[in-house]
Amino acid sequence: MENKKKIIITILSLLIVAVLVFLYTKNNKKENITQEDNSKNEELNLEKTDKEDVVESVEKQVSTKKYQEFMDLGDSSVNKKDYSSAISYYKKALSFGEKDVVYAKIYNAYLASKDIKNATIALNKAITINPEYTLYHIWSLELQRSVVSYDKLVEIYKDGYLKSIKESKVNLITSFARISEELGKNDEAINLWKDAQIVSPDKKDMYQAEIDRISSKK
Repeated sequence: MENKKKIIITILSLLIVAVLVFLYTKNNKKENITQEDNSKNEELNLEKTDKEDVVESVEKQVSTKKYQEFMDLGDSSVNKKDYSSAISYYKKALSFGEKDVVYAKIYNAYLASKDIKNATIALNKAITINPEYTLYHIWSLELQRSVVSYDKLVEIYKDGYLKSIKESKVNLITSFARISEELGKNDEAINLWKDAQIVSPDKKDMYQAEIDRISSKK
């Protein structure tokens, strides 16, 4: 009787072990299948991403090439004084992205053809895109000096001064000082040269010479 019990217990133990081994093997297979599926999906995603990157890179290169072609054609037209064609080419370049440098070229082409209204529009767009570029504000002062009142010029100057980068603010000051003098605003010009001395003290003597020169005309 005792032996029978031992045999039964042994058989049950073996069955339990067999069941556990079966379940473990089955789970491992599932995990392996899942891992294989995940790996395949990752590979497919990588292949898709790589293809998208290649397509994007090619499209970017084509766009850059076409943009440069239109810019070169515009520059060539300007050299030939064919400003109408130049403006047309520059505007086509804008279709590949609005850049301040393109609007600056459009401004110059309109200016050369004496179209002040459209030159002003183009320059303002360049300023909107890149307000820190001091030269645009200097161009704006030069463009408007014969169109608006001196008080309006002062407003344009102050707006440009606030937006221009620190390193080139002095260029705006000295440009407006010269414009002011040419417009007969000597006192204003002297004050501007004094402002230039504060902003750029390393050139104080040079600016003082301008102050002395204007003062001697009084």
